[in-house]
Amino acid sequence: MGNSSSNNVFLSVNDSRTCIAAGSTISGEIRCPDHSVSTDLFSGVTLNFIGKEDVEVQYTDSGQCSGTRGGGAKYKAATRDIVRTIIPLDTSRNSVEAGRYPFQFHIPDHLPSSMYYKDGNGGYCSIRYKVKLHLMRGTDQEIALEIMAKPPSTSLIPSVADPAPARIAFLYCIPQGSMTWAASAENTRVGVGESVTINLGMKNESVAKLERVTAKLKQTVEWHSSGHQSTNKSVIRSSSFDKTDSMGPCNKDGNMSQAAQPLTVYEEVLNTVQE
Repeated sequence: MGNSSSNNVFLSVNDSRTCIAAGSTISGEIRCPDHSVSTDLFSGVTLNFIGKEDVEVQYTDSGQCSGTRGGGAKYKAATRDIVRTIIPLDTSRNSVEAGRYPFQFHIPDHLPSSMYYKDGNGGYCSIRYKVKLHLMRGTDQEIALEIMAKPPSTSLIPSVADPAPARIAFLYCIPQGSMTWAASAENTRVGVGESVTINLGMKNESVAKLERVTAKLKQTVEWHSSGHQSTNKSVIRSSSFDKTDSMGPCNKDGNMSQAAQPLTVYEEVLNTVQE
C-alpha cells in the first residue's frame, strides 16, 4: 500500500507498490483523524487518476535561439495527458463521521505501460501514472502507480522471410558462388519474460566459409517534440546458431554437395527481457 500525508489528511492506494494491469480495479481511501479537518474536508478537494507522457528531444540548429545547453545542443520538451479522470469518493454520513473516505476506480483498458527511456544525450521519454489529491487548504499529495498494458490477444502473429539467394564475390568482382537463406518465427507477439523461436533455412553453394549466423531481437524507441524527433535502437537479445557441416563451403572443384538438397533448417530461441 502506498501512503502520502499532509495536514492530518492521509491518502493511501492499495497495491500501489506492485505492477497493476490496465483494466484492473483498485481501491484506497482518504483518512482524516482530526474530526475538525474531516468535516471541513470537502470545502475543496479533488482526487484524480492521471497519466502523462513526457518527452524531451535533443537537436541541433545553426540559428540563434534560446534553450541551448553546452556544446550547442538544443532541447524541445513536450507533455500531454494520456488520461485524467476524477475518482469519486464515498461521502456518506458514516464516512464523514469516521473520517475515512474510501474510493474505488477502474483503470482504463487501453492504457500503455509505464516506461522511462533515456538516450544518453540528454533526451528522454516517459509514461507515468499517479493518483493525485488536491486540497484547497493544504499540500497536494501524490502516489505513483506502475501500470502494465493489458495482455494482447493470444492469436499468433507469424513472420516469414522467403528464400533469398545472395551472390558471394571475392574483392567484389570474383564470383564465389551463392548462399540461400530463409527464416521464420511462428509468433512475433511476445511479452516480458517470454521467448520467440527463430527457424533458419540455409544452403551454402559458395566456396566461402561461413563465419556465423546470428539472430537478434531489437528494440526501437522513437519520440517527438515540436517537429523534432529522437530515435534509439538497441539489441535486447542476441544469439548465434550452432555451426554445422552443412553450413560449410562447397568443394573447391565446384561440386555443390548440397545443391540438390532443400534448405537445412536450424532453430534458435531468443528470450525477451525479464523486466
